[in-house]
Amino acid sequence: AEARDCAMLAIRGALFAACAGAPEPPVWPKQFHAACWQTLQGFPAITDLVYDFPGGRNLNIIRSQRMDAAGNGSLWDYERQDGLSFYYLPKVRTCRTIRMGVGLLPPDWLKGADLLDPCETVGPFVTEKWAKGESEIPGVPFVTYWSEQGTGRPVRWRFFTGMVFDVITFAPGGTLPEEQWRVPDYCANRTGHAQGGAGDW
Repeated sequence: AEARDCAMLAIRGALFAACAGAPEPPVWPKQFHAACWQTLQGFPAITDLVYDFPGGRNLNIIRSQRMDAAGNGSLWDYERQDGLSFYYLPKVRTCRTIRMGVGLLPPDWLKGADLLDPCETVGPFVTEKWAKGESEIPGVPFVTYWSEQGTGRPVRWRFFTGMVFDVITFAPGGTLPEEQWRVPDYCANRTGHAQGGAGDW
């Protein structure tokens, strides 16, 4: 027991030493592909997040038990720098087009975030835990974000709504073939020239 306690103290000491210093908030690569496990109120989903800041676009391809059971297939959530977002279901060819009024998050969107914990273990990762923004719930940040210590790799983020994303794989520079970025012809305002509007959902 004494040897075990000494080993635990040594591990804690090593972690404390590794966590010394004042880290800066992580910066995203300008392009990446992340495969995520998404949960909200006990409902799981698999999300492929493809971020392309130079191209002014961001795509979430979401697969869930509920959508599959309903026969809808995967949901494609395509956000553009011009403020237009398209939510479409290729399997059933339905689409909703929304003008959000804001563009993409920049790679340094965590700038100014508060460091909550410089050394929190999440699964196999030693992470830095950050908080950014204010939510409608007093004392709860808009987003809490965990990044791998030393590399900045995203590990997990959680919105104030309870939605959690755990990053399973992360590939800087990853993207999609150009044809997969094309907005389907059944989406309204797909060229972005008109204001607002929505297709059938």
